Amino acid sequence: MTESTTVPTDLALTGAQYGVWYAQQVDPENPVYNVGQYVDLSGDLDVPCFEAALSAVVAETEALRSRIVERGGVPVQQVRDRADRGLEQVDLRGGADLPETALDWMRRDMQTPVDLFTGPLHRFALLRVADDRYLWYQRFHHILADAYAITAFTRRVAEVYTRLSTTRESGLRPQDVPERKFGTLREVVAQEEAYAASGRHEADRAYWSGLLADRPEPVLLGDAPPAAPRAAAGVGGTADARVFDRLSALGEATGASWAEALIAAFGCYVHRRTGARDLVLGMPAMGRLGSAALRTPSMVVNILPLRLGVRPGDRVGDIVRHTADRLGELRAHHRYRAEDIRRDLALVGRSTGLYGPTVNIKAFDYDLDFAGIRGITHTLSEGPVDDVSLSVYRDTAGGGLRFELNGNAARYTRGDLITRLAEFQRLLDSLVGGTAHGESATPADLAERRVGALDLVSADTDEHALTGAVAHQSPDTCVGDLIAATARRVPDAVAVRAGGTDLTYAALDARADGLAARLRAAGAAPERVVAIALPRCADLVAALLAVGRTGAAYLPVDPEFPAERIAHMLTDSGADLLVTTAELAVGLPDGPRRILLDGQPDERPGRAGEGTDGIGDRGPVSADASAADHAAYVLYTSGSTGRPKGVVVSQGALLNFLSDMA
Repeated sequence: MTESTTVPTDLALTGAQYGVWYAQQVDPENPVYNVGQYVDLSGDLDVPCFEAALSAVVAETEALRSRIVERGGVPVQQVRDRADRGLEQVDLRGGADLPETALDWMRRDMQTPVDLFTGPLHRFALLRVADDRYLWYQRFHHILADAYAITAFTRRVAEVYTRLSTTRESGLRPQDVPERKFGTLREVVAQEEAYAASGRHEADRAYWSGLLADRPEPVLLGDAPPAAPRAAAGVGGTADARVFDRLSALGEATGASWAEALIAAFGCYVHRRTGARDLVLGMPAMGRLGSAALRTPSMVVNILPLRLGVRPGDRVGDIVRHTADRLGELRAHHRYRAEDIRRDLALVGRSTGLYGPTVNIKAFDYDLDFAGIRGITHTLSEGPVDDVSLSVYRDTAGGGLRFELNGNAARYTRGDLITRLAEFQRLLDSLVGGTAHGESATPADLAERRVGALDLVSADTDEHALTGAVAHQSPDTCVGDLIAATARRVPDAVAVRAGGTDLTYAALDARADGLAARLRAAGAAPERVVAIALPRCADLVAALLAVGRTGAAYLPVDPEFPAERIAHMLTDSGADLLVTTAELAVGLPDGPRRILLDGQPDERPGRAGEGTDGIGDRGPVSADASAADHAAYVLYTSGSTGRPKGVVVSQGALLNFLSDMA
């Protein structure tokens, strides 16, 4: 077996280690910096061979032979000749509810505070829960390792075990252990010190200072006040291969990756959940490409602020491109530490966070093979979570995705996290789902969808809405269908009475059909927005129905609103068309193409009186093109506490409301 002959030596801490050290000094009894996992091994495991493989890999992993010591009040890491402890073996066979008993054992250890100076800073145990089943427990203090380091270490143990198991019958020899694979901490620290003294460091600082100079206060996904994390609650979920394939197609259509498309979707979710349009998410940067840390288990991860602008009227494709661009900038400046950004922004010692919710794409290969025994990894703790953190994994077996949503247990219950994850999964389904007609949407269709049209309903509300829809109407029924059915049944009955004018159901239905044809010809369609600036009159009712029959969402605009407010609503919602009259059009700000109802030619944006498309009223069109999940209308708040904010209501919610009123 390979023996380490490393002479104890003092090295400076990495930037990430300093951050952990300072935080742990503030609260020495806080176990939140214990990170770990367990590997489920079902099969005829050769325990002596496993122990030999583990010992060999620990010997070549300097981080696991390190202790934290102080030199003149300054913390340093001291690499020693051997690790503090080896593998513990715990036989739990014969007990009741064995998997849960083993999990309780692991959780209790994870919740035990660890002294940084006396250690031990890691612990490995092999819990035997059946004759042919073992759980390999791994606990590390975060000052030693990040997620990449833990994964690299675990895969190396599997590699060495497999090699040793093939030569077991002939007896273990030193040459049977694969050649040393990992680098040294000295190289990692030296590269960090060289960067700190370089011009690149100053350029990166200038970038982050400029990007965040006018930063907003990060929004959180819950209403509970900020609290220091001491434990995390977590829930899991999945998305099938269809969702992954559609995200990949959306990414390809916009020049991005599936991961960038998913991060953009998470940004859309945070926007839809909070209403915030200037978002600062947390994004872990591995910080290893092209460096010694790529081949050295160590603690170097850097969670950086990802600033995104998202509005209801934005197209999804534009948000994906915007996200990909910002991620490219983040990667270009990823070596500058988040702790230094906080210092530069004068946030040290303040409760204001640098970012809000975090999203982490874990693209590591988690498939483990121990000489034919499959190892399944389960995360126990990823470290401190200030608000919530979404981890995303590829499900290589099923072709889909696996989610873990962890939240600060001082701010979120497990039920809260179940609701948040269900909301995000619903938004993903809305983003990659089919068209209003049940057809598969093309990647171009997905890119054209509006952020404000992405469905976001909590699990409880969603269940109520579905129950209401079933109780009142068929899921395929739309408001336009109800009006058309009534017009066929009682065509001469009065439908609208306004300003001394009576409009029958037959007349209302025909007027709505005629306008719907004009709107379709002008581009109105599902997931587009049509503004309506009309007084309270029969034409207003017909216009609302007409927009619905195209599948678009209507945006009611009071012509008496100030021009600045109207301009903001039109721009923010991304309205494509504006239904009004020639008289009212004179006082409206420039913006979408205008569809005029008083016999005047339709107007192009900002160019009144310029020809028409030659399309007048047409006969009745087919039934409503909307779907329950599509947006029915967009309303804006009064703006009394700031700029007016748009709220999107779905077709299904509108139908349920009207049914409840009936």
